[in-house]
Amino acid sequence: MEDENAMLERIFTYHTPTGDQVQRYQRIRDAAREFSEVILEETGDAYANDIVREVSLLVMQANAKIAQHGVGAFRREDVVDEYGLEREDEEDGDIEGTE
Repeated sequence: MEDENAMLERIFTYHTPTGDQVQRYQRIRDAAREFSEVILEETGDAYANDIVREVSLLVMQANAKIAQHGVGAFRREDVVDEYGLEREDEEDGDIEGTE
């Protein structure tokens, strides 16, 4: 686990996009916009605006994760590592400890 100073440095440092990051950011934004449009069309109430705001926060979090960890970030294996979840057994694809 990273120490507090390293965490703050990672979070509050500008990360210039590299590789395919810009395309990945755009893909996330496009999907979030489409999802938000469906929410607004199907619900049409004031609460839908709150939901769309939450979707926009998720977009920012996902893009920050990509920026902070570079190419390959915010993929399942990174979530497994970051949150201490058990890895899948490579032979059968099951998560270790679950049967």
